[in-house]
Amino acid sequence: MPNYYPKGGRCRACASRHDDCSSLPFETMPVRRRDQEQTMSEPFQKTFDQTGTFEALYACQQWLTANGYSYSSTCRDGPVGVMKGDYGIAKWRNL
Repeated sequence: MPNYYPKGGRCRACASRHDDCSSLPFETMPVRRRDQEQTMSEPFQKTFDQTGTFEALYACQQWLTANGYSYSSTCRDGPVGVMKGDYGIAKWRNL
């Protein structure tokens, strides 16, 4: 039985729907923006400590947009996907 199925069909690495992707070398695969330029960025951490309902989230989203990042929608108790560049990122449960 396959260890991994791409959720919702296929990914860009493979043309076969629902094949086992567990053997793919994801660490070495390029990340591509919508304009097809290859891009990689270093991980970092930034803290937003605004008080009030969702105020830190809104401040974070404004900072991300101003600095050229894309982010996903919130997904209950899951994390929010963030990538440098112009991306459409699915909710965490759909990744």
